[in-house]
Amino acid sequence: MSLWWRNISSLRRFVRTPINRKLDIAPYIIAQKSGQLIRYHSTLRRKISDAPPDIRTANKNITNLIRNGRLNGARRLFDKLTHRNTVTWNSMISGYVQQREIVKARHLFDEIPQRDVVSWNLMISGYLSCPGRRDVKTAVEYFKRMPERDSASLGVFVSGLIQNEELDEAENVLYEFGESDDGKEDLVHAYNTLIAGYGQKGRVDDAIRLFDKVPCYNGQGISKKKRFERYVVSWNSMIMAYIKVGDVVSARELFDQMTERDTFSWNTMVCGYVHASNMK
Repeated sequence: MSLWWRNISSLRRFVRTPINRKLDIAPYIIAQKSGQLIRYHSTLRRKISDAPPDIRTANKNITNLIRNGRLNGARRLFDKLTHRNTVTWNSMISGYVQQREIVKARHLFDEIPQRDVVSWNLMISGYLSCPGRRDVKTAVEYFKRMPERDSASLGVFVSGLIQNEELDEAENVLYEFGESDDGKEDLVHAYNTLIAGYGQKGRVDDAIRLFDKVPCYNGQGISKKKRFERYVVSWNSMIMAYIKVGDVVSARELFDQMTERDTFSWNTMVCGYVHASNMK
């Protein structure tokens, strides 16, 4: 009885919530980026463990100082080191980026003897986290200058552009660099994020145009992790775009075509019907 009542109460709170809060894009962007961030930190930890013992200890100490909010202490330790590897430099750059001290991060980036893809990703995310059109332009320049990219580079970059409301630039980047991206799972994430971004701005025509470019194989053939195709987040992002502009009919048509649905799929449709009934 108590479980039933909690479910009913949760549904009532959901229905009473304004539609803009119920269909917020932020959780979708964060959820999709989390896998990329986990892969980045796993790579960083692996590189730390591969270093000689003295450098490995220093890198861990720098990381712990930054994690505990002691950025100046981390920098003092960094300056005292006679031997550093790329992880040492990246750890310090990461600390400055987290505090949005992009000028200091840039100075280290310019001095680093050997940059890797993590170094470039850190600077790009740093510039995208700073407000201002000039910083976004610099991030775009850095992305285009990257000598190589990992599977997360494109997705993180596109997400950052969307958060800076540079949706058209994000689409241009997808078309220019998406075909050469090896991380197909990350590429479809970038498309999903942009579809949701267009939906958040009410640009449904742009959202459906992008959605139609992502193929749907209905589970046939090779594993979907090895190719560029729609999955449940793709459908949810497009359905959410329709609901945002009050087009429940088109949203329902997509919903009925889905071969896989999650809780967000159902909640979005419930929200759409309730909002439509309130408008009558």
